[in-house]
Amino acid sequence: MQNSSSSAFLRKLKLYGVGLALGLALSYALFGGRYPTWLPGSRVMDDLNRFEINYSPGSDCILKCANISKGNIQEMLSNGDVNFKESKTKGEIYPSYAVDGETKGGRSLRVFFLKRDSTYEVTGGVDLQDSRNCDCD
Repeated sequence: MQNSSSSAFLRKLKLYGVGLALGLALSYALFGGRYPTWLPGSRVMDDLNRFEINYSPGSDCILKCANISKGNIQEMLSNGDVNFKESKTKGEIYPSYAVDGETKGGRSLRVFFLKRDSTYEVTGGVDLQDSRNCDCD
């Protein structure tokens, strides 16, 4: 009795393993070459790299004070991550995202983007290694 129940369990385990292997192989064949943008941070970064980016009138002073150029922002977007702790997305008509990243020169930046329909607007930024106090109002 003990032997037949253990062999039945092993047979079911083998069948499960074969099904799992086939499912993994099929999933890899269907989705293997695609970049998975189903996480919120990945979707925002994908949008930032696809959509038009505008600059708010007040951002000029802030970016100039922090010595952040438009080129620095483009460099930072290639390897940046959304910092949801610093972002304001709950209950907002236009959510604001803080994106942290590095430039090719090694500067760590945080840039703030406001999402408006199909565009993003830069509203400010800081150099995380240089804590200047900017008087921009």
